[in-house]
Amino acid sequence: MSRFRLCQLSVFFIIKDNEEEFRTENPEDMTTCKVLITNANDDNANITDLICNKEIEENQGGYCHDHYIEYLVLLINEKNLDPVNIFEENHCMAEFARNDLEFVEGTPLENMIAEIKEKVPLHKMT
Repeated sequence: MSRFRLCQLSVFFIIKDNEEEFRTENPEDMTTCKVLITNANDDNANITDLICNKEIEENQGGYCHDHYIEYLVLLINEKNLDPVNIFEENHCMAEFARNDLEFVEGTPLENMIAEIKEKVPLHKMT
């Protein structure tokens, strides 16, 4: 995401706010994450594929914590979901500064969000 670094809760709320479907149910009898990880040594001479095998967490779609967050961020990028609706004032102020927008002290959060939506288009991930 280009607007700001997201924490787990933020990622979850962006998807929920946009009413997107996402995996939460763990497959039956699955206890470890089965995501394929490519490992390479320092000079890339020896590349191997490994299964993650970290313990999966409840209601995370069969993923370990790290891969569940990765899955949710990928979903956000694929669906081009805008995180601006969950911004707090400090996120808005950072977005104003990054985009050379004039910040007026005391502007209500809702107005700041509306101005960001209007003047800072979300770039599609390709």
